[in-house]
Amino acid sequence: MKSHVKIPLIFIALLFNLSFCKDITPEIQLESPPSAKAKYIFLFIGDGMGQAHIDIAEAYQKSQKGSSLSFTGFPYQCKTTTYNEQGYITDSAAAATALATGQKTYNGLISQNINGKNLKTIVEILADKGMKTGIISSVSMDHSTPGAFYAHSVSRYNYYQIAMQAATSPVDYFGGGPFLDSYVPSDQLNPKEAMVDAGWIVSEDPFRIHFQGDIRSKLYTYQPNRNNEKDSLPYCIDATTEDVSMADFTEIGIKRLKNPKGFFMMIEGGKIDWASHANDIATMVHEVIGFSKAVEKAIDFYNEYPDETLIIVTADHETGDLEYDPHAGTIEAIAGQKLSFQMIDTFLVNWLLSFYPISAEQIEALFGIYFGLRDISPEEFGLLNQGLDSQLSLGYSYYKQTSQGEFSSAVTSIIAARSGVFWNSHSHTSTPVSTYAIGNHAESFRGQNDNTDIFNHILSALE
Repeated sequence: MKSHVKIPLIFIALLFNLSFCKDITPEIQLESPPSAKAKYIFLFIGDGMGQAHIDIAEAYQKSQKGSSLSFTGFPYQCKTTTYNEQGYITDSAAAATALATGQKTYNGLISQNINGKNLKTIVEILADKGMKTGIISSVSMDHSTPGAFYAHSVSRYNYYQIAMQAATSPVDYFGGGPFLDSYVPSDQLNPKEAMVDAGWIVSEDPFRIHFQGDIRSKLYTYQPNRNNEKDSLPYCIDATTEDVSMADFTEIGIKRLKNPKGFFMMIEGGKIDWASHANDIATMVHEVIGFSKAVEKAIDFYNEYPDETLIIVTADHETGDLEYDPHAGTIEAIAGQKLSFQMIDTFLVNWLLSFYPISAEQIEALFGIYFGLRDISPEEFGLLNQGLDSQLSLGYSYYKQTSQGEFSSAVTSIIAARSGVFWNSHSHTSTPVSTYAIGNHAESFRGQNDNTDIFNHILSALE
């Protein structure tokens, strides 16, 4: 008798929740901005998002929806260098410091120079001018990129010290991931409690609090990630219709921050980087598309106020040394993967333990349903089986603590190869990233720029 794989409902539900991103990219009205200063500034940062990441995500979206990413049609584009103070490959802390302060620093420092002096951030400068400010991220608010825009620290890993600066910061709106509560000392307030004490509205329900809360109050709204143990938004590929997206947080921010004196908003797609470290091409592509949908909200706003708005889309660095050859595979192969590497390595592997050891027929059915892998070659089957055997022998309790297991690594490497995608590293690289701009003073973003120039261009647009 043939054995059959029973599919748990949680995974079946995930198969039908791929409508996280809209199909239609908003039309951009290309109008020549006047010489007057900008009033509304959007800075989008795709963490780890190199040009190849953008090209692959756009090729995939065109194959599935027939549309481009929202920002690749912007009229101005430049290459942007990302090296740190020493001229080496940057980490996210040094890169975010450069973007937030206009100055280079060592890896690991959060808006401090190499001598340990605090550097004034763009948020602090613009708040002094009476502008409202907002910070959105798909990862926790005490991570390097969001942290560098409101905090100062000698180490990016001082999560609690960084988080506790949020309550007294000049930021008016935080949206996205939670703080890392696991780093809170047992005898101290957690960051959310400190924010409430300082008069902030803090809520896990972004939509309800937006419409019911006092819009004059400072707001921190977040969604705990129900899909894994990390404090972040779910990966787009794993998200359900109940999850709040980067686009949702951006839209809420626009409504809360709009005022006669203008606003500055930094929006980070932080999990593009995490998926790239894991070399998970499908998860990365969905993260870029989700990031692009957040940019759509800014484009909608720009279309209402084209003379006063500047939108900048950039990255802090490239991750993965990614390459794409459309002639080496078919981009549609990405569509078969329904789960992120993290869901594969935790929930899926835990479920499979009940079937271990697994027959060839079960493996064939599993790969077809969850990953679209049919007509598996003997080499691919051997790689998958080896990874599954190795990971299941260690079990769920081990792999839930790691960034990636051997089974998900085998799956994602096969999907990448079938898609014409080549990862050459699991780390950051020195490859310059692309910066796109539209709106008032967008013409500054031409030719070759450094990441510190973005800070200076923003200030020039406001003068």
